[in-house]
Amino acid sequence: MKEIRYADILNGIDESWSIKEKAKYIYWQICKVSSYDERLIYSKNPQLLQSIYNKTVSVDEYTEPKLICRALCSVYSELLNRLGIKNKLISKPSSIKSITNIEDFALIFYDEENNPYFTAVAADLQRCKYGMKTNFFGGCDSNYQEGTRNKVVIIKSYEQKEIDKKIGYIGKSEIYSDLIFDLIQGDIKQKNEFKKFLSESGLHVVRDYLRDKKYPNLDSLTDDEIRGIINNLSLPDIIKIKMRLANTVITKDDSSGPIENKKYSISLLKRGILNKSEQKLYDSFDMIKESDSQVKVLSVLRFNLNPEPIYYLYSQDTQQYVLLSIEDALLIDRDYKDKNGRKLVESTIDDEEQER
Repeated sequence: MKEIRYADILNGIDESWSIKEKAKYIYWQICKVSSYDERLIYSKNPQLLQSIYNKTVSVDEYTEPKLICRALCSVYSELLNRLGIKNKLISKPSSIKSITNIEDFALIFYDEENNPYFTAVAADLQRCKYGMKTNFFGGCDSNYQEGTRNKVVIIKSYEQKEIDKKIGYIGKSEIYSDLIFDLIQGDIKQKNEFKKFLSESGLHVVRDYLRDKKYPNLDSLTDDEIRGIINNLSLPDIIKIKMRLANTVITKDDSSGPIENKKYSISLLKRGILNKSEQKLYDSFDMIKESDSQVKVLSVLRFNLNPEPIYYLYSQDTQQYVLLSIEDALLIDRDYKDKNGRKLVESTIDDEEQER
């Protein structure tokens, strides 16, 4: 991740904008260039955790923008101060249990009429990166004493959209990217429509899938013959084809870290790709390997299918799901530990007997 200078964000401010428009632009730009420091969630090193939590940032100096909510809100507050926008930090006991006596931070800013608005930069990082509708700018959060609905002004959806259009957050299409999830789910997510979708619009997807499987005489098969194969696809085949489709939607963002990548990809799978019964088939694993100040996190999905599970690794480099062999999954299980202490590859009775 390249170093950035947060004060440069102010160069994009239009002085004719309202306070809400200026505040949203800064909020968006901070999220766009920053990522959440995943080590605070996954590390077990007390000294490292304290240094991450207590890290301070000068907005005038170049810094690696991998931060947590405390530092992100402090940066946001300083940039608002430089525009003369009244604001204050608010906090609550942290939901992260890795170290004690830490707090989560959010920020309240005030408009021209002194109306208070709640914001939570860290909670919207991945949404801003991928052009999704933000959840917490001008929203509320009852976990914060000063962020409850009756203590802040809520920015309505239509006004939020007008702000986002004016500052350039959404383009001429006036569409947030997460609407793509809703658009594709009608054809892809619904169980009874998926095979119909493949037969009408996805023949090339099925051909590519069969080619990877080294299906015999594939090039000589007619479209009608491919449609016959589609009608007889097994559940494992359907899952694998849907994961291929998920890879066509995910957009690369070089500033995203493991937290943002995981949140975005899981949102896509739940809202746009997998139906409810398919969602019940998978478990999500955070596989962790820690050495000194370095924490490496692998996000792995396991679809619990018979006769054997299917494993997918979410690649941070390509921001796509990579199908894993059982051998690959075993290697990850050997070198990494799941955050919740689970085994990625569960031993069968026969395996356990062979080990004896």
